[in-house]
Amino acid sequence: LLPEIKKRPQACKSLQYTLATGEVFPVKLKGKLFSVLPKLEPHSFYLQIEADLVCNLRPDELTKFTGSIGKPVKGVEVKMLIRNYKT
Repeated sequence: LLPEIKKRPQACKSLQYTLATGEVFPVKLKGKLFSVLPKLEPHSFYLQIEADLVCNLRPDELTKFTGSIGKPVKGVEVKMLIRNYKT
């Protein structure tokens, strides 16, 4: 959507929030988006249909945790399990 927003930034000037999900919000893309829409408050999050919202980054955290999909939301415990399967 960024190329279209760049063509007509005035059409998006009232845009307040965006949601980005599924992967880390790329740093270069964030910079380009903020340069066109400096008042925008993007939220980055990760969820699973089976478990609902798992991780979230608020707008003020997007520049601090650039390689993250988010911090666990309240009440969620995140564990990383690595299994070594022998074939």
